[in-house]
Amino acid sequence: MPVEPLPITVIVPVYNRTELLGEALTSALTQKPPPAKVTVVDDGSTEDVKSVVARFPQVDLVRQKNRGAGSARNEGLRRAETTYVLFLDHDDRLLPGALARAVDLLHDAPDAAFVSGRCRPVRADGEPWELNEPVRPRVTRDHYREMLIRPWIVPPATALIRRDLLVAAGGWPEDQGMRVGEDYELFLRLVREYPCVDTEDIFADYRMHGANTSTDAANLLAGITYVLQGEAKHTRGNKELERARLAGLRYWRAKLGIKAAGQNLMRAARTRKGIPAAFIAAAGVIGRHPGTFATLVTEHVAGASARGGVGGLKGVINETRRRLG
Repeated sequence: MPVEPLPITVIVPVYNRTELLGEALTSALTQKPPPAKVTVVDDGSTEDVKSVVARFPQVDLVRQKNRGAGSARNEGLRRAETTYVLFLDHDDRLLPGALARAVDLLHDAPDAAFVSGRCRPVRADGEPWELNEPVRPRVTRDHYREMLIRPWIVPPATALIRRDLLVAAGGWPEDQGMRVGEDYELFLRLVREYPCVDTEDIFADYRMHGANTSTDAANLLAGITYVLQGEAKHTRGNKELERARLAGLRYWRAKLGIKAAGQNLMRAARTRKGIPAAFIAAAGVIGRHPGTFATLVTEHVAGASARGGVGGLKGVINETRRRLG
């Protein structure tokens, strides 16, 4: 007897790196029950996306000129007719049972715009990272305030969204200033207007590799700063929310500022150009945020020792490469 599909459209934007697309599609199509629809939106790739999608006759392929991930996601959203939508980046994977669990949680919370779960970081080869990081506590209240301080939805595939509410909210931003941070702006917009559900369930594998848009710390910091500065018009007049917004800016300027300085120093060392200037800049950032730097160093060394038993200098070097891209 055929299984009734879940009322979900999985939307997969893709721009090149097609070698990973098949894994993403397989992870969606093998869900039990499966989603009602899977749509790939090719955002002007120069690689052959069509031949990959052709291996999956259940999948729809839409093509557009290169206009960015936000535009590609909106194109998939326009073609969706299901109750829920989920946006799966082409290099990530859904974990077994993720969609069914997310539907159950939203069914029990009919006013919620979305349910957000956790991700499992994996290496470029798809194997899980041996991370030694604290588990993020579940967000149970004041979702807008908490998201101003620190976004928790990473990657987008960890959130199942009600399609009608997303459409009513205006869909994904296509502002070119948000090439990085567009997902942050979207979920801030949703939690300003609607409740949500946060769960400790792990919904997706988040593949960490050199081509991640989040790898470039300076670019990521610029995107997050752009988003949080834009939120000022919504927090103005509310002291609690404004404190949260400013706390978010301080946190990311410290954490990503230090990482960006480290990346710049590594580039200077590789090219043997601008090393003194990069060193002075890094020292300046560390001097402004000594507490954050001490925390990052502690996490760095702990992460190195957790990498499959690789310790000492080799472990620290491996961890440096992972964290700095």
